[in-house]
Amino acid sequence: MNIIKKTLALSIVIVILAAVLVGCGGQSASKEAASALESAQTAVTEFAREQRRNGAIFTHSIFEKANEAAEKIGDDFSSDNLKKVAEEMTLDRIVAADPDKNILGSYPDDLTGRKLKEIEDLKQFSAIASNNAIEMISDPVYDEESGKYAFVAGVHCADGSGVVIVELKSDEYASVCGADLAEKCGENIIIVKDDAVISSTVEGVKAQDTVDSLGISADDLAKGSFTATVGEKQYKCVCAQSGDYYIICAE
Repeated sequence: MNIIKKTLALSIVIVILAAVLVGCGGQSASKEAASALESAQTAVTEFAREQRRNGAIFTHSIFEKANEAAEKIGDDFSSDNLKKVAEEMTLDRIVAADPDKNILGSYPDDLTGRKLKEIEDLKQFSAIASNNAIEMISDPVYDEESGKYAFVAGVHCADGSGVVIVELKSDEYASVCGADLAEKCGENIIIVKDDAVISSTVEGVKAQDTVDSLGISADDLAKGSFTATVGEKQYKCVCAQSGDYYIICAE
């Protein structure tokens, strides 16, 4: 169950909207807009080329950390030891269970003695405890307060049996899924996939906003120039296509 791969597959087709506020005065794209378009195209091409590799590297790093935690825990599943390991490795949660899915210890919540199947967000890791899987990782969940993505990963205990489950947050995943791609492309950028924003540097535009909400249609993209409205601000957009990507700049 490698949900990271699913998330990465969702970023194959991306629409980039580079927006510069109205007021530059020309009827066609300015030199600045053309330059921004070219620069954004380069950034997106690089992102797409390296995305699968970066995703695999990131996933490996999560499992490495989970295995490190399992090694540090050893066969001491006391709350004091789990707390020590969690604080040392900056983990938000640790749960350990035996091959029968009995929880041996946990931190910070005391779940000792309960069954993994009783814990909604942990029961899928029973597959590792029963040796039907080696390692598993959850869907990433964005935490607005910290600006990081939370992951839950499971691996075998140090002796090769049962399961150790860790929860941790990472800000590195933004570069893997493209959440920070708009920042890399420049100011006033919106990145959209399947009509949903995944990255933006335009005020008022957030992840999960739709293209429709910006007043942009497939016909607009096909025409190569159109007007978009965000809130009370209007943008005069021009776009170019590169493979599966549309790169749009406005002024």
